[in-house]
Amino acid sequence: EMFGSLFRNDQALCVVAAVILVYLALDIVGNLILYFFQFDLGNTDVYSIFTAGCFLAQVIFMMLVPVFRRKMEKLKLFSVTIVLQIAGFLILLAFAFSGIYKGSWIVLLVPGILVYASYGVLNVMLTIFLSDAVDYGEAKNGKREESVIFSMQTFTVKLASGIAAFISGLAIEWI
Repeated sequence: EMFGSLFRNDQALCVVAAVILVYLALDIVGNLILYFFQFDLGNTDVYSIFTAGCFLAQVIFMMLVPVFRRKMEKLKLFSVTIVLQIAGFLILLAFAFSGIYKGSWIVLLVPGILVYASYGVLNVMLTIFLSDAVDYGEAKNGKREESVIFSMQTFTVKLASGIAAFISGLAIEWI
């Protein structure tokens, strides 16, 4: 019945897919970045400083979502944030392959903050989209199923974390 509720609500299904993709990307990077600091930089002490800066950006940008929402429509904010997060991932990748960070790990903060600040916005926006999907499902199916829809977010976050751990493990083994 729970999965039936989800599959009857195409908007919730789209949001759940987006939750899986966003968390999957972030969890893979989060799982691998410690190894990057340990083996590539040879310095796990600065990893804590790096993650603290990234998480601080995430929290600040989560709090700024209402300000952003006054400036732009939900879907546009979501789209811009996805593009910024992908840009952050690509910059991290470019830095990793070019070795530009070898002079100073601090340059990694720029793309790291971009990724995590974007994630903060995406996290809030996905929750907003889920509440919108609940309203949509009620209008479409005549039944309000917020407990099922919101519990799917918890399930999909755990699913994405498990898949990310598996992929990260394969990547570490391969590397």
